[in-house]
Amino acid sequence: MWVWVDADLCSGCGCCVALCPEVFTHRGPEGIDEGVSHVLDGSRVLSPGETTFVPAEHEAAVVRAALECPGEIIMLLREGEPRHPEQRHP
Repeated sequence: MWVWVDADLCSGCGCCVALCPEVFTHRGPEGIDEGVSHVLDGSRVLSPGETTFVPAEHEAAVVRAALECPGEIIMLLREGEPRHPEQRHP
């Protein structure tokens, strides 16, 4: 499963970071706490629109974060689904 967020629409509630800090952070690519969610690829903070593959051990938490996100800004893509044209894969 792949994940990305639309940080422009993020309210900064932090539920995703609380549920899965291994995949989500409020630090931006510059390392500054921006108060909005970003996706982590290991220790690297991804730029807006970039996606990363979610390790199997974090999939359930990432799905829960997406379901609980009040702004519905967490996007999930399962293997075999068509990609959105605006996504940038590493």
